[in-house]
Amino acid sequence: MKDITLLGISIIMAAFGVFFGQSTWYGLTLLSIGIAVFLFFVIKGLFDYIPRMFFDSNKACMMAEKIYEEASLKGGTLQSTHIFPRNELQDMATDKLSNVKSDVNLKFSRLMILETQQYEQKWITLLFDKISSNVDLSLKVLSKYPLFFPRLVHAVIPRINLLLYNKNNRHISMMGLDHLRLLGTNMVNFALVSHSKRVFNLLEKYFNSLQSYSQIISIKNIEEYLSICRDDNIDFRVKHVLSKIVSSAEINPNILHVGVFGSISRYLSGFLSRAHPKEQESDIDILIVYSDDKSEAKDLITNELMKELPSDQYEITWGPDENQFYEWRSPNKINIDIELIKITSFFFKQNQLLGKSIFSSYCNLYSFKESSLCDYIQIPDDIISEKDRYQIVLKDRKGLEDFLKNIRTDRENVDPRRVMSLIVRNVTWAISGQYPHSSNHAIDFLECLWENIFPDVHIDNVKEILQSGRDTARQQRLEFLSVSRKVLSSAIIFFKTD
Repeated sequence: MKDITLLGISIIMAAFGVFFGQSTWYGLTLLSIGIAVFLFFVIKGLFDYIPRMFFDSNKACMMAEKIYEEASLKGGTLQSTHIFPRNELQDMATDKLSNVKSDVNLKFSRLMILETQQYEQKWITLLFDKISSNVDLSLKVLSKYPLFFPRLVHAVIPRINLLLYNKNNRHISMMGLDHLRLLGTNMVNFALVSHSKRVFNLLEKYFNSLQSYSQIISIKNIEEYLSICRDDNIDFRVKHVLSKIVSSAEINPNILHVGVFGSISRYLSGFLSRAHPKEQESDIDILIVYSDDKSEAKDLITNELMKELPSDQYEITWGPDENQFYEWRSPNKINIDIELIKITSFFFKQNQLLGKSIFSSYCNLYSFKESSLCDYIQIPDDIISEKDRYQIVLKDRKGLEDFLKNIRTDRENVDPRRVMSLIVRNVTWAISGQYPHSSNHAIDFLECLWENIFPDVHIDNVKEILQSGRDTARQQRLEFLSVSRKVLSSAIIFFKTD
């Protein structure tokens, strides 16, 4: 660059000499050529230091592709971030770095923070599978994926993704901002590209600062990744489901509130050491409150969630449904119970036993304008006397009499463990006024009262049902349902005569 600039200046100087000599036109021609050459290389040099801006996502992608291609051919150091990428499994790195030759010395480092651990596993498996073994690949990931951490990061860290390339004295920095909202425009993708060493060094420091977070770890191969000991108290597939439902709520104006109840909420509240302590309690219990502005709002929500959670992987039970009665869980799928409740509904006020069960431990996941659940629906929050509790546990929807009616005849699809768990917990609530967090807690409470309430059934028979595995419960289903009928009959007599 310096030599060419000097050449341009020398031509200009020579032109001035000729211009002031005998041939004016010849001098003017030389002068014009000299100025043109000089300006061309000066402007080109300036472009290396003045950032180029891209508002067209296609052009920004083409620029990124060029950087990856140059790195794959010439080697050097390539660093990038992947923070909540929009397009699942569409990755330039796997396309452009798949055939790097052995004589190309390329180091590639990437920091990845994705929406869920399930997405992360797909991305990382693809990267290690597709990128050439000739690339010195290092991936940085979160050592743990707490349930709400990715969403917190999403809210706090701007969606800025970096692509930094360096080879000897060549420095290229690309910074992309996804879905940036500019005044008077729709959401746009915006990218900056700079060839300045100073800019490169500044962005590299930012990249290194992200990697220095104590919960970021480096992995060099897929085996090392799969061996990472993460917080498995909540299955990563469960976190994926919750994240999907909340993400859907954030963009769906019909959804006003999303909450989780059951064993997951009790774990999050600190009452259980694991989210799913028992196989029969392995479902995800979700409450969704929706707007009634449109008659088809409910259908729009169900169709959207069924698209996000396909039936080959997830078994969704939609409620409230009078025909559903504690059936066997699908063993090879993630089981999800979703209660769809319309705004201003009195459903839980009218079915207090179910309401007390759900709201004894409940966690808010999403609420429109940060409103309280009570702003949308009526929930049972009043004090209930012992006499009224006895009547509720007997007569309410899914109360003792309803249970006995549903299992009076042999029903192959009913899981006796789920039935027994709810019986002992409902009985405990009726007597104590507090809804227990597990069937174990209920048994502990009822043990000293057992003979007064259930004189015809030994407590060990009930414990056997609650502790049995799926295969045992299926084999002894008829026997277990028979015990359940005796327990129900005894409890009904107790509450009617007491």
